[in-house]
Amino acid sequence: MFEDDITRAAWIIAAKHIARGQKDPTHMIAEGIRSERERWTSLQTKTDDQQASRPS
Repeated sequence: MFEDDITRAAWIIAAKHIARGQKDPTHMIAEGIRSERERWTSLQTKTDDQQASRPS
């Protein structure tokens, strides 16, 4: 049904907002951006921690 994980995530976010009765797509887009930013930050932090723990 979904072509990729981005499409699946978009449907999940949209469904949550529609179920709450929200119709403004701005809230849906903002949540998607926040979610992706948190995911990226988490990945970056893990990478930084791994590099810091490596012996020089």
